[in-house]
Amino acid sequence: MNIFSHGKICALNDLKPGDLFAFRRLDLHALAIKCSHNENFAILWSRDATTHQPAGPPAVAKRAVALNLPLCAFPEAQVTAPVALEHMRERSSFSDSVKDAGSLFVSEDGQYAAAVLAGDDMAFVNLATGDLSLQRPERSFWFQQWSIIVPTPNGYETLCSAGTLLQP
Repeated sequence: MNIFSHGKICALNDLKPGDLFAFRRLDLHALAIKCSHNENFAILWSRDATTHQPAGPPAVAKRAVALNLPLCAFPEAQVTAPVALEHMRERSSFSDSVKDAGSLFVSEDGQYAAAVLAGDDMAFVNLATGDLSLQRPERSFWFQQWSIIVPTPNGYETLCSAGTLLQP
């Protein structure tokens, strides 16, 4: 019998910056990316396990949140943005407020997710390297909604639909 799994079970210390992983802690289901900064990680998507509602805006978290939990890493995960041009926003229209946390920036340097760093401060995490920046990516545009997909034997499957909690 062949059993297909989208991810591999590991611990936080097994991950490299830029690795995407899922975890469950109490009533929180989350999908996150390991950052290169102080061994933090950015929660890109989270849901309350009971209500299935968003558990909060995407945010940078301390490693202690997931340190001794079993994690499921997704080394082949890919980010997809909407193809309809009406979903594309100009860089200058980004408000740098918590309501826009979770947005996806696409620039000539890569793809970045906006996450709450502390209080109302925003950080931008490079989805390939895990690098954090306090500056919006230059020469970029952004989307409020985007998806993370994983390859399957029959194509691709959506792991989650990510983005901002509040729609315009």
